[in-house]
Amino acid sequence: MPEFLTCCHEESSVGMAHGYAKVEGKPMAVLAHGTVGLQHAAMAIYNAYCVVDSD
Repeated sequence: MPEFLTCCHEESSVGMAHGYAKVEGKPMAVLAHGTVGLQHAAMAIYNAYCVVDSD
């Protein structure tokens, strides 16, 4: 049963998911609004990609 956390901003939610995935070694998903939410989350997604790619 997944647990849902409500965040105030898409960028911070992606950052939290990225931190959780790095610490726990388990995947975590983010549900974001289709247009504006993905635009807000885009740089955090790119940052997570760059950090994972450099490890």
